[in-house]
Amino acid sequence: MRVLQPIFSRPKLRSRLLSKPPFRFIHDIVFAIIQSTKFPPTGLFTEAELDSSTFKNNKEAKIAFLDKLIALVNASRESPVLVESRNIVAGAQPASTLNLLVAFGKLAQDDDIDHASLIQLTTRTEMAEEESKVDGTSEETKEDFDESKVYENDIVEEGKDDDLGEVCNSECFQSMSMTDAIARIIESASIIESLFTER
Repeated sequence: MRVLQPIFSRPKLRSRLLSKPPFRFIHDIVFAIIQSTKFPPTGLFTEAELDSSTFKNNKEAKIAFLDKLIALVNASRESPVLVESRNIVAGAQPASTLNLLVAFGKLAQDDDIDHASLIQLTTRTEMAEEESKVDGTSEETKEDFDESKVYENDIVEEGKDDDLGEVCNSECFQSMSMTDAIARIIESASIIESLFTER
């Protein structure tokens, strides 16, 4: 939060979206950072990839976009952000997803970065990873979650004050088992902590 929200005014980083970030929300954050910082320059993301309508009902396009983002961020770091694009699309690994976005926000504001060299390194890394993949059927991933109404409703409500309150309200917890509720509390705490911890 401290790193990202000063870069852009929209989208608002609301807790209900941060707890399980939908792809459109992630894409809007990345696009807002690119517009604000002009990083990365042309040469990595295509015009189509910067248009959110490209990804509607297109899981593989979402994965390809996220693969580029992960490769870009990790090419600039000694310790990579450990997150899988397919898990992000499925709504899993929310804390790692936020770490990725925070790392991208920091990278975009780093004026000491050699942009051209980083883009070249990212492209080479991405090509090497593509060659090492085994036809995309080697592991199962979770199904996509329905994100459309969640984020569309939030866009409508963006005039309201931002909220870092409860990620899950009382009715939400009442519908869970005790084990699931405890797990949700721990996950929510780690997400909020990741927003305020410098990495």
